[in-house]
Amino acid sequence: MHLLSVEHITKSYGEKLLFENVTFGVEDGDKVGIIGVNGTGKSTFLKVIAGLEQADSGTVSIGNRVTVRMLAQDPVFAPNETTLEHVLGGDSPQLRAVQAYAAAMEAIELNPSDVALQDKLIKANQLMDEFDAWQLESDAKMALSKL
Repeated sequence: MHLLSVEHITKSYGEKLLFENVTFGVEDGDKVGIIGVNGTGKSTFLKVIAGLEQADSGTVSIGNRVTVRMLAQDPVFAPNETTLEHVLGGDSPQLRAVQAYAAAMEAIELNPSDVALQDKLIKANQLMDEFDAWQLESDAKMALSKL
């Protein structure tokens, strides 16, 4: 499955050319690494791919079923927010299902006999099934442990 295409992107800041005429594609199962000395444009390159900055020229095309998220180099966390919570804090349907399930589990732990909370947990389970989101949290934990 095609995930991403980058075609002829160029980016500079003033007189400093960060990258020029970069073209590549990413397919399902590909592993990609970006290596370079500090200050050479790696973060800017990723911001362009994530749509957080515009390239001076070229195009970035993202597959229809692909969501690009970027964890900033120096992220701003909400008070008491963990790294995992920050990573899973997006607004995709899968992430909302994980968030609803986590909230339902936390609530039911405090009051396990509450029938309304039990119903909420059942609905959260159904959402997790519907969006096939059961693996999402463990995948995020595994990725974070490797960083």
